[in-house]
Formats: sequence, C-alpha cells, structure tokens
Amino acid sequence: NTKRLAVNYNSKLGAYESGHHLLGLFGAENNNKLTSLLKESNHDPAVGLLYSRYYKAWEAVGGDLNCAYNSIGSGSKWGNWGLLEAYKIKPEAAPKYTASINWAISRGQKMKLIEN
Repeated sequence: NTKRLAVNYNSKLGAYESGHHLLGLFGAENNNKLTSLLKESNHDPAVGLLYSRYYKAWEAVGGDLNCAYNSIGSGSKWGNWGLLEAYKIKPEAAPKYTASINWAISRGQKMKLIEN
C-alpha cells in the first residue's frame, strides 16, 4: 500500500487531488433536481465536520501534505470539486474550505481564511 511505500523509502505520505465530489452516475448526472441537491449539500455545516474528521484520520495514518483537487470552482452535473464555488463566498457558507484552511493552519501553514 502507499503508506508502506512511504515508510520503506523514508518519505512523507501525501495526497494528490483529495476531497469529495458529488455527482450522479449512469444517467443520473442529467437529473437537474439531484444535481441541485448535491451542489447545495456542499453548504451544509455537516460537510465541514466530515472534512475535519477526514483530515484527522489522514493524520492518524501518517498523512502529511494533502492537496485538494480544486480550490475554486462552481459545481455542475460532472461534480462539485471546489473548496469554494467563487472567490467572494463567505467562509461560513463554505464548510469544505473552512475545514481545509483550518487544518492547514493547524499544520503550521501561514494562511488565513479569506475576508469578504
């Protein structure tokens, strides 16, 4: 597994293009009601809690660098990739973004939440 490789080569365990995306499959991507529901779910505070749990679990297995797939991008029927849907979104309306930035800060990154 990847962790074993990192240990064997005395390397840090990193994640590339991490994070969830929500989309319909096998024709459900054309269901506008489902697409809207999945897009709106990204604003639910529970998503921020899930991301915080995800980062804690990542650390618990020895994870270090964790690169999100997309920082800013609006969702579509092909997925909801962005931590933010647009630059001007307030952090309290973007739980994936807030959890991700707070985790990075907790790891010593010199950054802060955007202020609108």
